[in-house]
Amino acid sequence: MTKNVTLLLSTWVAISLLSGCDRNTGTPATETGNAHAAAPEEVAAPAEASGEPAAVAQAGAPAPDRYPLLNFGLLDIDERVRFLSIAEAELCPCDGTASSLDACLQTEDVCMLAVTTAEIGMRMIKESAGDLEISDAMTQHVANARRVHTFDLSNTPWKGAEGATVTVVEFADFECPHCAELANVVRQLAERYGDRVRFYYKSFPLESHRNALAASLASHAAHRQGYFWQMHDLIFTHQRELQNATDANALLLSWAEQIGMNLERFQTDMADPAILAIVNAERQEGLTAGLSATPTLFINGVMVQDGYDVEGLAAQLDRALATAAP
Repeated sequence: MTKNVTLLLSTWVAISLLSGCDRNTGTPATETGNAHAAAPEEVAAPAEASGEPAAVAQAGAPAPDRYPLLNFGLLDIDERVRFLSIAEAELCPCDGTASSLDACLQTEDVCMLAVTTAEIGMRMIKESAGDLEISDAMTQHVANARRVHTFDLSNTPWKGAEGATVTVVEFADFECPHCAELANVVRQLAERYGDRVRFYYKSFPLESHRNALAASLASHAAHRQGYFWQMHDLIFTHQRELQNATDANALLLSWAEQIGMNLERFQTDMADPAILAIVNAERQEGLTAGLSATPTLFINGVMVQDGYDVEGLAAQLDRALATAAP
């Protein structure tokens, strides 16, 4: 079991979300599927890219383009045959589906949980893992994706409804371009759902982003003065300046002054070990919940697998509100 868990965790690290920044490299991932949102042309490998003749499919091996949202061509012929055998035996994890994983992967509207589950199988086949190990890891992945996580929200910045029955917890990095895009999405959703949904923000600074930690500290220092969202918005609006800054603290101080904060208190709070402890605790919460990239959202404690655009998230919030209604 320990080996299975290790393989699963290493797979989580390897799977980068196409619309997210990988937690290890900090760079947008483009290799395979996307648990947030991806167009088929971004993740599907054309059959001719594999260099194999079209006759391969006629010989009984599954074609490289068998799955619209999966880069199946990463596997060689024998590996694809083995994957097909596993996928035919596994149930599709998509809600309301009783078909096999193989069957649902062949549809263009397959849920991204099925895609990320399949990616785990593909990667473990590449690692020469046994069929039982692969099945266990895929099952654990689905279970983790459906698990309801509990977060400490006692000192977490939020906006929206005071007594909301639906909460959204976001883990983000201030240098991640996709987090800047999501910030605009969250703003629109907060305006749309006003008194029905509560949105929380937690820092998950990536080690590969040199100024992300300083920005997280600055946001929490601003939070102490009641200016979190002003600092949040300003940082994301001028994200490129933050990324290029050689003296991030000076830049953040200038933004604190622009907002109208007490600068002496801001600098003191920036250096306060208690604020660093808060940021570290938030990052650890994300790791415990299985984050592999930023941004990552949780709706009522359940990790959002796809649909990070306004309408995609709105549909998920509507479902959550309907379920939570008395």
